[in-house]
Amino acid sequence: MALRAPFAGVTIDAYAEARPATHYPAVTYPAWTGLTGQYNKNAYTSEPFIHECRIEGFAVQIALGINTNAQGDFLSVIGCEINYGVIGISVNNTQSRNVHIERVNYTHLWTFLDNGSFGDGTGTLGGDVVDISGSHSYQTFNIPSNAYSQAITFRHIYSEAQVRIGLFGGGRRSGKPSQTREREILVW
Repeated sequence: MALRAPFAGVTIDAYAEARPATHYPAVTYPAWTGLTGQYNKNAYTSEPFIHECRIEGFAVQIALGINTNAQGDFLSVIGCEINYGVIGISVNNTQSRNVHIERVNYTHLWTFLDNGSFGDGTGTLGGDVVDISGSHSYQTFNIPSNAYSQAITFRHIYSEAQVRIGLFGGGRRSGKPSQTREREILVW
């Protein structure tokens, strides 16, 4: 998988800035559109909303901010099925905040939620991850870069036939150590 152009089902702001060394294939737009190139759009997304859909069979099902650190804030993924791939949701930009993931089912992934594998590897997470159900996957979380993350609330996370819960990395933010509080984890 390319760091800035993974085979993805949904990409958000993948074409916002200059074309990276590893990039998506060239697009030829019809002449009547007046568009000349797919990169350097300089348009950034706020409040992307992915609702009631099924995304499956891609290396990355949802990729946010793989080629920019601007905007990408307030991502909502609600009521979706995310299956058969490497990563379910990948949040990659530092300006992302208040990510809301609710009522999502996943199966046959390596990782459900990631913030360090693509783009600059500095994805900012913060917000609620609620009512998630997964199975037949390696891990739920790969969050090696919580130095860029805000307060995250995980509630009602269920998984079965899975190897581990995942990685929550350390780091520093504003000169203060990151804090992770583990109150209760139930594993069956």
